Amino acid sequence: MKIHSLVGRTLLSKFANGVSRRCKNRNFTSEIVGFRNVLRFASMIACLYVASAVGLCQEAATLSGMVKDPVGLVVPNAVVTLINQKTSGVLTSVTDSTGAYSFRQLPAGDYRIQTSAPGFATLEKPIALTSGQTAKIDLLLGLAANEQSISVSGETDPYSVVPETPTDSVFGLSQKISEIPRSVTETDSALLDLYQARTVNDLVTVVPGSFTGAYFGISGSVFLRGDIADNYFRGFRRVENRGNYQTPLSAADHIEVIAGPPSPIYGPGRMGGLMNFYPKTVRSEGAKWLEAGRGSIVARYGQYEDKAGSAEYGLPFKIASHRSGVYAFFEDKDSHSFYKGVFDRYKIGQIAFDTELSPKLRLAYGFQGFHDQGIQALGWNRVSQDLVDHQTYLAGTPAINLSSNHVNIGPSDMQAGELNTFAFQQDMGAVFPYYGNSSLYALDPATIHTVTLPLNRIMVDTGGDFLSATTYTGYFDVAYEIKPGVTFKNQSFYDRLDSQKFSSYGFGANYKPWTVENKSTLSFSWNPSRIVSMNAFAGYDYTRVQTTAGEERDDYQVVDRRDLSVGVTANDRLQGPWTSTPAIPFQYLNIGTYNDNGLFWLSDVAFWNRLVFTTGARFDRYSPDFWGRDSGNGALTHETAKNNGGLFTGSVSYRTPFHVTPYVTAATSRFLDLGQGNEIDASEIPGGTYIQPSTLYEGGVKTELDQKFFASLGFYRQKRSAWDSQTLSLDYFKNKGVELQARAFLLKRLTLTGAFTWQQPEQLNAPFLLAISPTLLGLTPQQGYGGKFEGVASIFGHKGAFPVAGQPHWVASPFATVNITRNVGVLLGTTWVASVKAGYVSSVILPSYALWRGSAFYRRKNYEFNVGVNNMFDAKYFQSQYLFEDSLVKPGELRNVGGTVKYSF
Repeated sequence: MKIHSLVGRTLLSKFANGVSRRCKNRNFTSEIVGFRNVLRFASMIACLYVASAVGLCQEAATLSGMVKDPVGLVVPNAVVTLINQKTSGVLTSVTDSTGAYSFRQLPAGDYRIQTSAPGFATLEKPIALTSGQTAKIDLLLGLAANEQSISVSGETDPYSVVPETPTDSVFGLSQKISEIPRSVTETDSALLDLYQARTVNDLVTVVPGSFTGAYFGISGSVFLRGDIADNYFRGFRRVENRGNYQTPLSAADHIEVIAGPPSPIYGPGRMGGLMNFYPKTVRSEGAKWLEAGRGSIVARYGQYEDKAGSAEYGLPFKIASHRSGVYAFFEDKDSHSFYKGVFDRYKIGQIAFDTELSPKLRLAYGFQGFHDQGIQALGWNRVSQDLVDHQTYLAGTPAINLSSNHVNIGPSDMQAGELNTFAFQQDMGAVFPYYGNSSLYALDPATIHTVTLPLNRIMVDTGGDFLSATTYTGYFDVAYEIKPGVTFKNQSFYDRLDSQKFSSYGFGANYKPWTVENKSTLSFSWNPSRIVSMNAFAGYDYTRVQTTAGEERDDYQVVDRRDLSVGVTANDRLQGPWTSTPAIPFQYLNIGTYNDNGLFWLSDVAFWNRLVFTTGARFDRYSPDFWGRDSGNGALTHETAKNNGGLFTGSVSYRTPFHVTPYVTAATSRFLDLGQGNEIDASEIPGGTYIQPSTLYEGGVKTELDQKFFASLGFYRQKRSAWDSQTLSLDYFKNKGVELQARAFLLKRLTLTGAFTWQQPEQLNAPFLLAISPTLLGLTPQQGYGGKFEGVASIFGHKGAFPVAGQPHWVASPFATVNITRNVGVLLGTTWVASVKAGYVSSVILPSYALWRGSAFYRRKNYEFNVGVNNMFDAKYFQSQYLFEDSLVKPGELRNVGGTVKYSF
């Protein structure tokens, strides 16, 4: 074992040295080379242990078998737990697609075996094993008395806060979260409902590292570790959703939030992380086990006319003699907002089927349609510290009226870009007054004064602003067991978005992407000895994406011209592509397709069911074909290319006998740099910068105690780069942080959750600023608020990296739920956010705040009632507006109260 220790120390030293190096003196090539060295060391360790396994076998017992339903069909993904009666040691196995489980290298003795699966009653029985025995025991599960009811009897975890259901979203391997060597959070719909988590911004209550600031009022993608996360649907990457529509969390059965890159099986993706959305209709798998149809109806009403209603229903049926299940869900939402003039209306429908054509062949197929109508909400302009601290707003209207039609400002009133000035130096006060267009920027001195601005009055034009988005999503899975331990799966996926939006400060967009993906996977298991076991996946997938992405964003755009105390006027409402004749063209426009042919491999090798090595690799061949431009209205440029990308990941974890699992992970990725419409910028294609590298190093420890307590502590460091289509150059980012997650179900009535984050996200180069306050450029507000200044932050003489604007270093979310009686309970918790600089160069500080949430619920027979309060104590708080961090902040919503009624049948 000395050789093992020596190599292990070498690997840990290699990893520690990599973590401690300073980021700014290294490039991404050296990161990737270092990571490949880590993989080589991991492979050496695996080889050494395999070589030694033969000589270290001991006489021990083996237990295996099948988990089956009442009619004898196998049950995949069942959790089989083996408890040593003498030592209280706990081992867990998850059944594979054939329903098989196994335990190896077991000491002789008395055990208790527990088996559970969704839709079935938990089975528990004692067993005794002798030295060297090879025992085969099949476990027969009975149907649960009421699959959809939530138990609050005190005997079980009522909100599934302690994660015990295995997931295959991280690596593709069906593992419990406590065994996965990465930061991952699973949240059940019952917990989302309890915490009144309506949008991805609310995930900060349960997910560490997920602080999501203002994104124009449209909560599409969660931010993870300071970066926009990818959106997945049942393990498939969807088209981009950066503020294109609100992600409807209420339509999810559960979600998984994974920090870091996706598994090689699930394709390439961002290093920051992903949110995997499981629709309500994944319950079709459980519906086929029901004796009769079951469903529920939910009605919600809250302040500001927050109205929503939903219905869901599951039903078993047969195709010929083949058992099947169907599940359907529909929701209609029509809600206004705390902010005057802001609303969101959507409809969503889901349906899914699950069919067993034979014990070895299974089909799963479904569809989701979604339509959203809303309005973007930018927040406050003319930002100052006095505005944030005291709501003191500098009012004043432009001195020169530019609108000739008394409705808006367009090409007939001004030249393109006339209200935009590039700041090439910090002291623009010395030169700008001599510009020919400077008079257009001036405010009328007679109108300048200060007012107290209400928190609910933000930059919204109810007569011109709009957002409309429609999505269609479908899937078809075929799984076939070739032989025990070997399964072939083919999965097809389709996702389409049609999105248009406009805000009269001067931004309009039209996105029409669709993606088709087909993936074939062969999975197999190998158990060469009682000591060594391996699970592996290999396969090929093909993805094709087509998109049209247009943005009107430069020629007619200004953010400070509008006096929010007055509201929208013709002299500050800018025309856009949908409000001008002839239509203002999209200055940024990219139209085209790209293909991705991918090969992947993933395996984990376990020794003594304790020491686990997980390695994966992916090779992608990209072939983009785009026509595009980044500015103006000239002809589109045609660009094509063929380039390679890929993903490498390696992890080592050790399951100690003390319910503690330490782990280390390293990963590197080369993935597409995509825009808001899922497009590749044609200007990136010739130089190959449309593929960007990123790296991750992570280490941590996890623990789980008897399905009553779970905790995870992780440390990470990551780097990435991204293309800036404004400057046509690369931006570089790094982040390091610590994340703590704890969940517990104690004393039969008390549920606790905690999500805690410390992070330090930074941009290594000077960012391009879309809007700069004139006061930072040596101008008075009277001289500059009628137009917009933009430029690179380097003119301000800042040295070193720039902290990412609006992303706080510290966030903490502790919550507690008490079931006072079998039918009555209360929730109380808070999310505390540290103070943070609003922008990159602005001196404005957004103060720290604590948002308290509380609710009370009552259940009786088939009815459930819940009344909740968000921001209980009317805390005043602000968040930076993404992309306009130095010029816009969004005030937070004050106290609001709402309630839901649910009837199950």
